[in-house]
Amino acid sequence: MVAGALSGKARLAIGWTRERLVKELERRVTNEIRRLYALKEAASMRNERAVLPLTGEGKRRSVFKGMAGTLADACETAIQNEEGDLVEGMLERVRGCLDGDEVAKGLLDCLAKVS
Repeated sequence: MVAGALSGKARLAIGWTRERLVKELERRVTNEIRRLYALKEAASMRNERAVLPLTGEGKRRSVFKGMAGTLADACETAIQNEEGDLVEGMLERVRGCLDGDEVAKGLLDCLAKVS
């Protein structure tokens, strides 16, 4: 839109000011929004949260929560990675305390693999 306004596809006269440019851009954006609302498709489109009925508390629900996907939930993945990092950190601290006791370190490694 800005490029169009500056290239002569707008109601800007030669010698335009910043204020006139801002008003012209606002006018063009408003007209574009009005044009999009007038489309037939706009009346049939729905927000993904407007499809399901409200919860008992009156909140909207997302249809995407119940959909199965091929990707793991990003939040769950982050939690699992964080837990794994914490466990690894604790194992490293315990290994450091075992000072050369290879049998104990081997046992710790076996227990870490099992869990």
